[in-house]
Amino acid sequence: MFTEVDAIRREPPDRSPFRGRDTLRILAERIGGSPEPSRRPVVRAFLEDIGSFAPGGRLDAVRGHVNGRRDNHLFSLFGASCFPKLSLDCLTREELPADPHLAECYAVEGVPRPDYDAVASPLLFGHLGEHGGIRVGDGVIEPGAAAPTALAESLCGIQRIEAGLHREPVEAARRRLLEFTNRYTDYDPAARDYRYVPFPAEVKERLGV
Repeated sequence: MFTEVDAIRREPPDRSPFRGRDTLRILAERIGGSPEPSRRPVVRAFLEDIGSFAPGGRLDAVRGHVNGRRDNHLFSLFGASCFPKLSLDCLTREELPADPHLAECYAVEGVPRPDYDAVASPLLFGHLGEHGGIRVGDGVIEPGAAAPTALAESLCGIQRIEAGLHREPVEAARRRLLEFTNRYTDYDPAARDYRYVPFPAEVKERLGV
């Protein structure tokens, strides 16, 4: 599987027209003519997606395959600027056990845009670090003894602010939410954007991605 995908990657299309119809047609022909990848369910889902892809669309069949947990494979065309070494790639993944309540409050998306999903993970990371919930050393994150208390404090702090939404003017509640968020994140007021948490950026640099 990986050998054949690597062979297809040797003549990758230019990254700029990744969503172009001609680029996707050529990729579909290459992948469909490769015996091992073409028989994999995740690859067939990818081919289904790019066969009907339109500007602004999403890879719904691939997403459905991954969310359905049929296997541990991910196959897609990656064009994110933060991972320039990824293009057409086949990845394997391991699902880690997680507390269901933590998995529902803790967004893992790390895109640097000032919306809830983008900021939630560095916010929690910063809050836990400041209050003894996690320790970072030698490239490893370890839970601290105060993790349960720090998580509870984070939740209570947000709930106190949200409770004021029914009593305070919108701007006052918005200011308190931003003050709480910016205390534990790295906000650049000049760019009006949030910077990445240093630790994941350092890990990405060491991995060369």
